[in-house]
Amino acid sequence: LVAAAAPAAADVPLSVPSTFSSGVSGTIIPPPEIRAVVHKTALFVSKNGRAFEAKILASAQGQSGGKFAFMDPSSPFYGYYEARIRFYEEGGTDEAEAEEKRLKAEAEAAASAEERARKEREEADRKQASSRPVTVPPVDPVSASLFRARGTLQQRAEVAAGDPQQQQQPAPCVAAP
Repeated sequence: LVAAAAPAAADVPLSVPSTFSSGVSGTIIPPPEIRAVVHKTALFVSKNGRAFEAKILASAQGQSGGKFAFMDPSSPFYGYYEARIRFYEEGGTDEAEAEEKRLKAEAEAAASAEERARKEREEADRKQASSRPVTVPPVDPVSASLFRARGTLQQRAEVAAGDPQQQQQPAPCVAAP
């Protein structure tokens, strides 16, 4: 067996091919306790510039990585942090965002209520339609007699299905009046 040689350094791509990275998109939203720190830090960085960010990273808390670990580009929450900075730089506010969420929730609740009301109306219409008496159009006397005879035969067959002695007796013929 011949072992495959490792590719030379020049053959290894410097970036991940697009086929590997295209399936993943979106931002990981941090848990609420980290999110509050991210929001406040991003707000201050958007107001005071990246120099403020550099001061935080140079501080003891920034270097320990604990409270400000999201500022490290390798952090899973770094994308959220950067997006939040852009949000504040573009004039976004937490109050406006909260109002937008509230309005969206109200719209979804209204749509849900409308859907429930529509389903209830459909169900009421269906019940009303099923409770209406069925009117049979007038039929000539011969056809009416045949329909009655067929109904009688069906009833006897249903009864006979539950009683073995009834199954042995042939059903009588019904003559037309």
